[in-house]
Amino acid sequence: VGAMTATLTVTAGTGTLPAADVIVEHSHDKSTWATLGSFTQATGATSEVKTFGPIRRYIRGKATIGGTSPKFTFTLAADLDVSYV
Repeated sequence: VGAMTATLTVTAGTGTLPAADVIVEHSHDKSTWATLGSFTQATGATSEVKTFGPIRRYIRGKATIGGTSPKFTFTLAADLDVSYV
């Protein structure tokens, strides 16, 4: 139980019609994953901050890249406010 603030920073997106869909997933057992939330589709340089919660014990980011010869440079960073008993 807790919350997290995640920042997606895309510094470059190239190719023909490049698109990056980034989501945050969470799990209680590292086996069964569920979507916690998503960011606005990136088509070039952008930055977005979102808060998600409540969160399960395990968290990961997932990116789906599309377009013709797409290339993206990005970071996904998070600050967690979590307590487990």
